[in-house]
Amino acid sequence: MKYLGFLFLLLSLARANAQDLIVTPERDSINCKITRVKDGYIYFTFKHKGEVRNTLIPEKEVIYQFGYYKTPDVAVEKKSHHGDYNQWHLEFNGGPAYRLAKIPYDLIDQEKDYLRELKSGYQFGLDASFFISELLGFGAKLSTFRSKHSQSDLLIRLPDGSSTTVAVSDDIKMFYAGPSVITRWVPANKKGVFNSDFSLGYLNFSNFSTLDGQQLQIKGATLGLTLGLGYDFYISKNFGVGLGIGFVLGTLTKVTLNDGNTTQTVKLEEGQYEGLSRIDLSVGLRVYH
Repeated sequence: MKYLGFLFLLLSLARANAQDLIVTPERDSINCKITRVKDGYIYFTFKHKGEVRNTLIPEKEVIYQFGYYKTPDVAVEKKSHHGDYNQWHLEFNGGPAYRLAKIPYDLIDQEKDYLRELKSGYQFGLDASFFISELLGFGAKLSTFRSKHSQSDLLIRLPDGSSTTVAVSDDIKMFYAGPSVITRWVPANKKGVFNSDFSLGYLNFSNFSTLDGQQLQIKGATLGLTLGLGYDFYISKNFGVGLGIGFVLGTLTKVTLNDGNTTQTVKLEEGQYEGLSRIDLSVGLRVYH
């Protein structure tokens, strides 16, 4: 029995070192190592021009056989060291941002110029995610936005049609938090990864405003939605640099006003809603594990 057991061991080792075969629709034969067959896709490792690559192909489009080649072309333990196989991702982002809400058409030019200054600001974000496969992950997204502007001699129009000059300032802040879903695609060169994300969560708004020394704090919160597209450039096994564009969508239909003495909640009429939507341009650090 011990000889039969030894023979079985040799056969097992030979099979473990054997390579698999995939035949493409173009009748090309690929000497590879199939790492997984799941959800209609075959995940495999192969060598191309001396470089080991990892990719996938729809199962229904090919013919495949395990252990077809006796001579391995790719070491079984060889795996890409890049972030596409790291499960934990941490992203630090920052950059300019621009609010998308329209400026009321019935304002005078000086008022419109002031509001245009407030539409531009900057944002910072933190994203943490865990990938359950090479292509799909789940996580949490946090982001902040800030815009501020002041003017000591702003010309405004009064309700009676007359005009006057006032000193005014605004300090606007927004905060977003919510769960996210991330998808990604790894190019064949393995030098980076394309990614997209979607999130639905809590969007908070505040504006600390003054008008001729009189202070007014405006607050509100609503349901927010974020969409993002980006590309990460790999620097090493655990670090990368990312570029991205994102959209934050949300609208306030009621606000809370506090002048230091009284607090009241005001329901905004249609046409007076506060648009919180913006576009973010980001660059940031990526940490993989």
